[in-house]
Amino acid sequence: MAGKRKWWRFWKRETEYVEQTSSPDTDGYQVYRSTQKEWYREQKRRTDRVAERPEARRKRENPYTRTVDTIPIKTHLITEHDDIVEVCKRYVPPAGPRPGDVLVISEKIVAVIQGRTRRFADIREGFWARFLSARVSKAPWGIGAVGLPVKMQAAIDLVGLPRILLAGVVGAITRTLGHRGDFYRIAGPEVAQIDGSRVGTFERYINVIIYGPAFPKWVCERVSSALGGIPTAVIDANDYGDVDVLGKTDDVDGYRLALSIADNPLGQELQKTPLGLVRPRRP
Repeated sequence: MAGKRKWWRFWKRETEYVEQTSSPDTDGYQVYRSTQKEWYREQKRRTDRVAERPEARRKRENPYTRTVDTIPIKTHLITEHDDIVEVCKRYVPPAGPRPGDVLVISEKIVAVIQGRTRRFADIREGFWARFLSARVSKAPWGIGAVGLPVKMQAAIDLVGLPRILLAGVVGAITRTLGHRGDFYRIAGPEVAQIDGSRVGTFERYINVIIYGPAFPKWVCERVSSALGGIPTAVIDANDYGDVDVLGKTDDVDGYRLALSIADNPLGQELQKTPLGLVRPRRP
């Protein structure tokens, strides 16, 4: 019936961040930094899994991707010792930004620079982490944000066990009804942004949890101001056509930008292109 809202809309969370008009107080954010230098390496790599996901091709090849040109910008390997503004000032001007371009920044390097990382070895997996991760719906194309016990424990540490249990119960019920994604709607976007892998990344970041970035809109405003007002966005993208614009300056159309870069022009693995310019094509 027109106007009637489906009941699960109650749980839908807004992913827009509160605008920051000044430098935010970051004291409330816990910083995880590893002091150990031993890294685990596994030779097995992800290969040709993009095509296994239904509708991935349709998402990546939507009409908006043909209205822009994308220019990936290669950098050095970003660590917590870098500064995001200095990184952008070093690499973006040589790429030749033009009026109308949008600078896109991978959320992972913002989080790494902010020190929002944590080693697998520093996380003690509890009963609930092992229990819930074993029952999370796992697609054949990846692990997911909480598909490992250590990542589930990271989510519990981040938002609390009661919220994760509630998300698990509701997600299990609605999944039987054919509706997916409610676990993350209740657990929150900060849980969906948890990243970490045993394979397919740089050795420095193997077996390391990377949380979502703090104050992404403020980061965009700082970078944009340092580069003379270029429109800027912090994005979370993957090879399957899913793009989240976590933060942006006010002159960026987040919806159109997300569709335009559904083909993930920055890459997913070892390209070292965490920055890019999105340039509208001329008619």
